[in-house]
Amino acid sequence: MKNAMIICMLFLVVAMNAQTPKSDKDEALLEKREKMKNLSSEQKADLRVKKMTKKLELSEVQKSQLKKLFLGKSKKRMANRETTKEDKAAMSAEELSAMRAKKMEQKAEYKSQMKAILTDAQYATWESEMARGKNKSRN
Repeated sequence: MKNAMIICMLFLVVAMNAQTPKSDKDEALLEKREKMKNLSSEQKADLRVKKMTKKLELSEVQKSQLKKLFLGKSKKRMANRETTKEDKAAMSAEELSAMRAKKMEQKAEYKSQMKAILTDAQYATWESEMARGKNKSRN
């Protein structure tokens, strides 16, 4: 009888821990994403430039170049999103792999543009921040 009670108690403890509520951090993140959805492309670009200025101490020329780069990237992403949403289900494996290759080329082009705008020290800091963000999102 004792063993049955111990097993029931253990089961109850495990069940209670499995249903933990969302943390404040998760709710804050969701709220932040909702606010970002309502911003225009220019507002989003301004925010990104401000964040990068804070971390990398950008010059005025760099700020304007980055804003232009972010706006261009945003427009391309929106155009790609519209075409791929409809066509992605109907694409063959070859077309999907071609789309992934194109995306990789765009990433490489973006990195080269960032390297041209930023100084070597700024670029190294930016890359480490990007890697840290990638690891953070995977965990």
